[in-house]
Parts: sequence; C-alpha cells; structure tokens
Amino acid sequence: MQRINKINTLAESRRELARLIKAYYRQELDSTTFRNLVYSFSVLLNYHKTETEQEIEKRLTELEQKVGI
Repeated sequence: MQRINKINTLAESRRELARLIKAYYRQELDSTTFRNLVYSFSVLLNYHKTETEQEIEKRLTELEQKVGI
C-alpha cells in the first residue's frame, strides 16, 4: 500500500500526486485506489482554489475601502 506524504501546500500536493501517478504507471496501485486518490486530490485542489479566491476577495475589499469605493 502506498503511503501519502505531506500535502500541506500546493507544491507538496503536486509532488505527491506526481509520485502516485508514477506508482500507478508502475502498477503499484490498483485502478480503484488510484481513482479514489485522484478524486481526493481534486477535492484538495478545489479547497486550495477556494482559499486563494477568499484571500483575493479579502484583499480587494481592503483596497476598495482604502480608495473609498
């Protein structure tokens, strides 16, 4: 069974997904496990995206307040 390494940042997640893809290619992961992991990474990516969007929205609101919009 494959171990999941650190996935706290987007870069760590990308490296880990690449490692799992290689493991699947070498047939070290069955297709069901691989599909579940890819789905999980997709959910994680959406979380990262939402977090980034919220930060951009916060910064935009702060700028609008400074400018007086």
